[in-house]
Amino acid sequence: MYIPLNTVRRCVSVVDALADLTDTARFADVALPQLARLIPCNVLTYNEIDVSARVVGCADLCCASGTAANPAVPDGFGREPLLERFPVADDTEALRIRDVVGRAELHRLCGRRGIRGTVPVRHRLACTVVPSAEFVVGIAFHRVDVPFADAEHAAIALLGGPMTSALRRAAQRREATASPSAGLELSTRERQVLDLVAVGRTNAAIARALAVSPRTVEKHLEHIYRKLQVADRAAAVAHAIR
Repeated sequence: MYIPLNTVRRCVSVVDALADLTDTARFADVALPQLARLIPCNVLTYNEIDVSARVVGCADLCCASGTAANPAVPDGFGREPLLERFPVADDTEALRIRDVVGRAELHRLCGRRGIRGTVPVRHRLACTVVPSAEFVVGIAFHRVDVPFADAEHAAIALLGGPMTSALRRAAQRREATASPSAGLELSTRERQVLDLVAVGRTNAAIARALAVSPRTVEKHLEHIYRKLQVADRAAAVAHAIR
């Protein structure tokens, strides 16, 4: 399948934006604007289902003039879920939002006026991201008139793996931060350095990202190694995600 070079570059931008994700709660904030630029559409719908916590998150991003050049948040933002089944890993039965929340919550989510009630969308391109059996994300692009091209389907399929990996890494980092045995003694700056080390950044790249000198990064790493009682950056990362 041929994918235009410009589309490939935008896919890379999505992956780069998600590389530093440290909390699954910020996935939508980071991913949706990037995806809206990648695939022009009228409405971009996002849903997440946290099975263990029995929580559903929903959002609709309305793209002005049918393109993603100037995305604007409509009055109905966050009010209308996709009431469809999302496949879950190692499960023959797919998962629905109504399987997680009660009837009252479902009616509350659906009863409000959603953005798709005012935009007559006809074409849809959807994907599901399943980082674990307990957490499922559904993303759908909607258009009024223009069908989605094969290259756009291919681009979304190409991003499935990186988006899944980004959510898994973010979950690991969040657990590491909350763990009493992993880095609670580190300063805020030391945690920032360790997070960047965990995504493969060099000392020079970390220095640029944090607006400090490479020597300062080296000193932070020395403090991290001493506090975590490890000898190198690989061991520090392994300790943090343990």
